[in-house]
Amino acid sequence: DVTRLQGLIDANPTLLAARGYLDEAFEHPAFRGATLLHHVAGDPIRTQLPANTLQITRLLLDAGADVRATTLEGTGIFSLVAGARQPRWNGIKDELIQLLAKAGADLDGEGGKTLYNALSRPDNRAFGVTLFEMGASLDLRFAAGLGFIDEMEGFFRQDGTLTDDAISTYRPLREGEIGFADAIAEALSFAAFNGRLEAVDYLLAWGADPDRLTPGFLWPGDRGANALHRAIRGDQPHIVRRLLAAGADVTIHDLNWDSAPGQWAGYFAGKEIIDLLTETE
Repeated sequence: DVTRLQGLIDANPTLLAARGYLDEAFEHPAFRGATLLHHVAGDPIRTQLPANTLQITRLLLDAGADVRATTLEGTGIFSLVAGARQPRWNGIKDELIQLLAKAGADLDGEGGKTLYNALSRPDNRAFGVTLFEMGASLDLRFAAGLGFIDEMEGFFRQDGTLTDDAISTYRPLREGEIGFADAIAEALSFAAFNGRLEAVDYLLAWGADPDRLTPGFLWPGDRGANALHRAIRGDQPHIVRRLLAAGADVTIHDLNWDSAPGQWAGYFAGKEIIDLLTETE
């Protein structure tokens, strides 16, 4: 009810900064302290968005809602919308993203979590390019996931080491410094998942190990899988073929479900990948 919402805000502008869901028992901790504008994502409460969500968003922004407001857990509005499925179901996601960006949303909020999510989820790949074009920051993993070789080269020094910002953005389960082998293996997973063959070849030439298990990819609790697992999860047969040609081991199990690549293929991949793995075995 846009008319009533406008009337309530006119009568009490502090509603724009009001925060809800402060009960410690609330089932979505990352949403504690959410503002009205956070709700235009629909997620994580899983509610259906109203048909006039764009109109509601414009009303809130025009009234002075803070587009960079975060919840008590640090969840930003932009990253919440970018990761949500409800706006896509309504066919408004691109327009909603552009609307928030033009209003000054922080594209690199939460350490670059928005672009991380775009490049580690099957239904968000194209959005990663949009984010970069809008000005989101890259590190080696994100550049690999986008297939941007020129940007990838910028993270390698002439002596063969990585620059300090090669793994500088959002990374779940990050503990301490990341060595060269883990850094390029993580980048290989991003390239493999997103089907970036040239980036895969570039990283293999730098010595990336396709068998190396790296954490924190598809979800925050991801304890470890390798580039072959991730190529299968992304249903990228041309990448699977390349990794197998590079000697990828089809018997290595991931650390979450103790499953070999062939078992992942049974859940995530098409017949072409299943046949490739069967031939290798």
